[in-house]
Amino acid sequence: MATGFETRGPLGLLMTRLATSFGSVSSTELVNVGNNFCLFRRDNKALALLNESAAKVLLACIDDVDTLAFKPQFGPHDADPAIGRDPSHVDTLLAQLRSEGFLDGPQPRAAAPSVPSVLRAPQNQGLCAVYRLDGGPAVRLECEDEELSGLLAAALQPLQAARDCAPWIQIVVPGQAGSFAVWRDGVAIATGLDRANVRRICLQALLMAMLPSDEVAALLHASTVSIAGRAVILAGATGSGKTTLMMALIATGATYLADDLTPLHRNGRAVSRFPLAASVKQGSWNVLAGQFPRLQACRVHHVGDRVVRYVDPAPAEAAGNGAVPVGALVFPTFDPASRAASIARIGPEEALSRLLETGSEVVGEHRSIKPVTALVNETPAWSLTFPDLRAGVTAVQMQTLAGAK
Repeated sequence: MATGFETRGPLGLLMTRLATSFGSVSSTELVNVGNNFCLFRRDNKALALLNESAAKVLLACIDDVDTLAFKPQFGPHDADPAIGRDPSHVDTLLAQLRSEGFLDGPQPRAAAPSVPSVLRAPQNQGLCAVYRLDGGPAVRLECEDEELSGLLAAALQPLQAARDCAPWIQIVVPGQAGSFAVWRDGVAIATGLDRANVRRICLQALLMAMLPSDEVAALLHASTVSIAGRAVILAGATGSGKTTLMMALIATGATYLADDLTPLHRNGRAVSRFPLAASVKQGSWNVLAGQFPRLQACRVHHVGDRVVRYVDPAPAEAAGNGAVPVGALVFPTFDPASRAASIARIGPEEALSRLLETGSEVVGEHRSIKPVTALVNETPAWSLTFPDLRAGVTAVQMQTLAGAK
């Protein structure tokens, strides 16, 4: 992903168009993001940020790019008069796009592995349970690995369905550490996974099974609450403090929506709730013990090199159903060495880069970057550094309330 790519200097536009026999150009879209442009390829999720000159070179050289959401700021007669004098600039641009995976044909699909035999109901050590969200499809999850079963059962506890609930969809996780797989209704989603990745892929598969598939356009690596009826998305890398800050906001009255996996609606302006048990890392247990005393009694789990406890941060009746409009996008960083909270507005380009660099991804049958660019173009985005939870909560609440006015 070339998130900060800008081609500098004069760029030649009078170039022979590239042949469209790549087979991949029709799967590529060019979309406005802030004052620049995002190039996204649907089949391999390659992404680059381009300035306007680079975007125009691209369109002059390649046919069949989806430009429905491309609105250049300058007309064709506003171009730099030096354009066209140095074809090497175009060669450099195309070479970089090729290296990023934009100009190659789609990767051949690997042969599907054989369908595993149906797992027997686990005896004491595995997992066989049914989960459901807001009266949607019931999903039966089967897993034969004891440690992974414990992780999944703890995370999914708030979504466990009644025992007599008939499942509509089956997800099976066979294998052992280093060779896990995830199957949905006899079709392989992913194979050859380690324990940390199979947990993530499995939870994503459950989310996509429980929510209408045509409504989820992206999965944000974010913890999300609702304040005054508007979703506040706390996005960022693992260990940035987003879950801990989310828990503190809930303790002050915010409504819990999702932790780690936040489904973005296809319009890019709302999120759906996916209320897994919150994954609280060891360093935050004592900090949150006063507001969530039940946290100390929760079982300890290991996720990769992290030690966590899963806790349901709010009663089920606290949150309603349906999509929640987005009010703010915040990228928090816990820094105990800072003297006070510092919050600064960031532009759409930086917000998009941060989202994708920290694990958010486009999903769905018709993958498109347009909902994610709509999110960053239309939602105030902030970078927040906070030394303690009180300062972090105050900063988020102030910006949220200011945006609501």
